[in-house]
Amino acid sequence: KARPTGRLAYVVAQHMAKDGHDELVVRLMNRESALPVVLAANNETLAADTIYLIPSGKDGVIRNGKLLLQPPGHLSTPSVNALFASLAEHGRDQSIGIVLSGTGADGASGCRAIKAAGGLTIAQLPAEAKFDGMPTAAIATRAIDETLPVEQIGERLASRYPALTTSAARSLKSAAPSAPTFQPPPPAPLAS
Repeated sequence: KARPTGRLAYVVAQHMAKDGHDELVVRLMNRESALPVVLAANNETLAADTIYLIPSGKDGVIRNGKLLLQPPGHLSTPSVNALFASLAEHGRDQSIGIVLSGTGADGASGCRAIKAAGGLTIAQLPAEAKFDGMPTAAIATRAIDETLPVEQIGERLASRYPALTTSAARSLKSAAPSAPTFQPPPPAPLAS
């Protein structure tokens, strides 16, 4: 389970048929999540400690810290590859891509892009996935940093990106925006 860190925003590209009961999926995810789950809106600014579900029938891409919803350009929607490629382009080494259970190879080329940009890539252990196609395809790219059981992914992220202390959060907020050597990074978008 994801835990609050003050540092990560999560974007979920869950393959669903158009009109795929988005609100039901949000409700089900909220039952299991320690973080709030919301249905993503176009041009929404990503906030740390929030999980955004890309609506069915749309692709989601990240541009300048905002989630943009677009007409689908792929058979599988929302497209994990489209989301991951945009993360790699705009988040560079702050990008994190996680590939979970699913059929096909969506997410594999996106993992290559994130890895090439210096980001972190994680795949669910295929043996425990209900559908192992997506994690297996991602692992086959050799662009996966870690392969973990799903129960360990949240803990791994929490250890790698520990929660901001009150003083660290205050420092980020009070940093002068005109300081040429320091710009506080936006929350690192996380996609799965």
